[in-house]
Amino acid sequence: MTDEFVDEIVHKYDTLLRAFENCAWVMRSTAMQAEKAIDEFGDSIKTFVALWRDAFPNRVTPKVHVLETHVSEQLRRSGVLGLFSEDPIERLHHKHLVATRTRRACHIRNYEARERYLFSRSVAATSRSVETVRNEMNRKRKRKFRQREQQKRIRRRGQEK
Repeated sequence: MTDEFVDEIVHKYDTLLRAFENCAWVMRSTAMQAEKAIDEFGDSIKTFVALWRDAFPNRVTPKVHVLETHVSEQLRRSGVLGLFSEDPIERLHHKHLVATRTRRACHIRNYEARERYLFSRSVAATSRSVETVRNEMNRKRKRKFRQREQQKRIRRRGQEK
């Protein structure tokens, strides 16, 4: 990749994200919006959606559709959007998960064991890339049996059935 190509990509996404930031401030605000702010918000949405369609032709996600079609109208009707946001629920859900994990680990006195337990239930532990690395490490650590021992194990399994 050339530097010009990278600069072009960075500029495109930087512009897109800055346009979204203008929309996000109003969407998260719990204060009543003035008529002028509502009009500016509508313009910000149009700018963002135009940039989105330029960056991702023929790819309108459900959330972009809602933003483009319904959010501005909802703001005009209610005067505020932050009260209808998912953010507080998501924040409470996260706090509940953290508290539950911590409470379940409080009986583990060994600090390192407790941290291993908490990590095993964290988002990082459920990541596919982390899981792939962990599986590879376990595969390498696994005891390798000689062929004769493997044949014995197969025979034992056959006799057990």
